[in-house]
Amino acid sequence: MQTVYVWSIEDDGSRPSALVRQLSDRAALGQADAQYALYIVLGEDEEYAAGDKAAALEGLLRHSAQGGYCPAKFSLGERYAQGKKTVRDEGQARDWFRQAALCGHPVAHQALEEMEAGNQAVATGKY
Repeated sequence: MQTVYVWSIEDDGSRPSALVRQLSDRAALGQADAQYALYIVLGEDEEYAAGDKAAALEGLLRHSAQGGYCPAKFSLGERYAQGKKTVRDEGQARDWFRQAALCGHPVAHQALEEMEAGNQAVATGKY
């Protein structure tokens, strides 16, 4: 397992928030759900998500998806389908949506069907 390096949002300018510390500790242990939650929490801060920290966020999402966390698989599929912070790649999008569908993600089947039908709804996130 690769180490996931994560920077933290400061709650008072001097230390990471308790939530970020907890999630960071669990993410470092390889817990895919914590990696995804940390990706979501840190990604909400636009300033944090920009620049050199964007790669760390991408790493969290990818590790979580590769670790088997279903929502992360779906999110990675969306990123590839929409070309969001990555190059648009329909093949990768289909692969991740298939994996998400296999683990029971409630919207992955619909996204996959839309892609197979050539519908642009997936590319816009409106499915």
